[in-house]
Amino acid sequence: MKEQLLLSPELVGRIERSNCLEHLDKCQSMQAREGNPMGIVIEHFGSATAVGSAVLGGATNRVMCFGDHEEGRLDEIIRFFAEHNLPFRFEICPGDVSADLLAKLADRGFEQNGFHAVMYGAPQTAPPVLPTELTIDQVAEQQFDLYGDLYVQSFGMPDWTKAGVAENNRLLSQRPGRTFYFAAVDHAPAAVASLFVADQVANLALAGTAPDYRGKGCQLVLLHQRLFDASAQGCDLVVGQATFLSTSMRNMQRAGLQLAYTKAFFSKRSR
Repeated sequence: MKEQLLLSPELVGRIERSNCLEHLDKCQSMQAREGNPMGIVIEHFGSATAVGSAVLGGATNRVMCFGDHEEGRLDEIIRFFAEHNLPFRFEICPGDVSADLLAKLADRGFEQNGFHAVMYGAPQTAPPVLPTELTIDQVAEQQFDLYGDLYVQSFGMPDWTKAGVAENNRLLSQRPGRTFYFAAVDHAPAAVASLFVADQVANLALAGTAPDYRGKGCQLVLLHQRLFDASAQGCDLVVGQATFLSTSMRNMQRAGLQLAYTKAFFSKRSR
């Protein structure tokens, strides 16, 4: 197994594809809601995928799996977002970009403005050992209001977004390959996480802890649970993303994942 997890172009391709599929699946679920209330737009440019939302904005608006292979589609992609009046970023994976393509991005007003850590590792075949005060449960359909509340607390979002977050994730839970989790501290719901499985790759799609319960080990046990569930679902690879050197990244390292690479973000210069 260790030899299989040595980085190679093929393995990097699986990692990138998983991260692309996870975000695309989430946005397709929101787009399918009656009236498309999030204003989701999606377009494929060869093997690259562009996703945007005027309502959500931010990291939702991105170009994924883009590199030298789609260099000729660069101006089409820029026009797509311009037609929808959406700011966006290119996500660039090392090893899949030439100096010529980076120069073309600069010529069109894009500059690097961030890094993101991409993690990978093997599933775990043993179930997690939980401290007595911590419990983990999968989220039932009738519990997504609570899930939305914890989600909003975890990410510092306004209270008025709770209903939309709950509905988006309730609908997302009905799609293949999705599992949602609660962690509780002394029976009090404290943290949330999710898992997305496709093509034998388990994606650590999301995790957050309410401020009052941080530092109690919730995310580490949720990681171990998802790594175990990945094995049970027949996966041979687990991937995740986090801000470089963040608590989330260090928790993934503690759970046995390692850094695959840092992905670069390129956005249009604001000045």
